[in-house]
Amino acid sequence: MIRLFVYWNGFVDRWYNGVMKSQMLMQHCEWSDPDAIPLYNDNIGLPYSYDFLPEPWWGWNPARKEFLHSVVINFNPGSGDIIQHRNCIAYSGSYSDIVNGGILPATEKWHYSKRAIPVLRALESLNYISGPYSIWNHLSIEVLPWHTKTANANYRKYITHGSNAIQIFEKVFKFAALASSHIENTKLKDKVIVKMNESNIAFVLKALANVGYTSKITVPVTSCPVEDGKFLEFMIDQLPHTKFICIWGSKSRNNFPGKRAMEWILSNI
Repeated sequence: MIRLFVYWNGFVDRWYNGVMKSQMLMQHCEWSDPDAIPLYNDNIGLPYSYDFLPEPWWGWNPARKEFLHSVVINFNPGSGDIIQHRNCIAYSGSYSDIVNGGILPATEKWHYSKRAIPVLRALESLNYISGPYSIWNHLSIEVLPWHTKTANANYRKYITHGSNAIQIFEKVFKFAALASSHIENTKLKDKVIVKMNESNIAFVLKALANVGYTSKITVPVTSCPVEDGKFLEFMIDQLPHTKFICIWGSKSRNNFPGKRAMEWILSNI
């Protein structure tokens, strides 16, 4: 698992030093160039994904010696903040240093409030963990590390472009699965939460299957009876020790469902 943190440090380092610019393939990272699809900054005509610091993961890492309580896979980081811009970022030598250095407080706050807190509070309410806890007890991992403005078909073109689906399995799903084995609480140990709806995860799993990583739905879409929220469970055959739980709500495209729904869902997985 440590090698994946090292890998992503190198990925961001190459971004900062300009290796991934223009029409070049990211051969050192084995990803196909996002320039192959139209992810553009409308204001300046440049690829939006290259303007802002990539965010492959955020939160926990083994070097901090913190307890890990939850792992979540997201679709991608969305729009970038101005202090994440290539010309503004205070890059200190590795992506891990940025995450741990308090350099991007707005990004840290977002991951804590939108991803960590909904899961950690539900775990605490169900008596699986107790406070205090922080963003360092939670790991968010992005399917696509690039910032984009909106969720649209461009995500899907990127996922299926070149060998990206292979890299998504190797550098995202396997990363999440390995990390989840370090979770301390009994509820989420060896479980990964996926913040996607049914149609998006179906697309991702089909893309993975097309490159040899097969999966099966083990719990079909189940609706929460007390509040807006749904979940489904799946397993990837090549990661047999890990359960993946998709959680979403009809009114929560960017957010998890509400507190009661999260508690009900976690109690039923």
